[in-house]
Amino acid sequence: MAGRFWMKPYTVQVDDIDIGGVVYHPNYLKICERIRNEVFRECGTSFANLWEKKLVFVVAESHLHFLRPLKLEDVFVTMKVEDMSRSGMRVRHIILDKKPTEAELTEEERPLTELSSCKFYCVSHLVMVSLETTRPSPTPMELKSAFGFS
Repeated sequence: MAGRFWMKPYTVQVDDIDIGGVVYHPNYLKICERIRNEVFRECGTSFANLWEKKLVFVVAESHLHFLRPLKLEDVFVTMKVEDMSRSGMRVRHIILDKKPTEAELTEEERPLTELSSCKFYCVSHLVMVSLETTRPSPTPMELKSAFGFS
């Protein structure tokens, strides 16, 4: 089952860039993390809510693709939960320098990562971990439902 898709505007900040005027490489992940936090809140939870339940998502693996330099500009960041397992989720983030058209969003044969406006994308595997045991823990059903999985 395909998960839900979100697209959020983001303004690259001065503290995101390096002396060369482009986004410093670890900050791409920070941008994705900020968007993921917004999406969690929209879905009725937050990292703080999970923390209260003694649960956290930790990044187990992430594949990063730097395609074009990202500068001080307004961009669009997409997030899609591609898959969810008992205690994990696979998330794809894409950073674009212009908003895709409706046709580009619905075209299945050409992914957004192939658009000339695509600057960066990553696929991350997150695992739900219990703070008490530091072991994988089942993802709450309400969170799975919010992301389009049952």
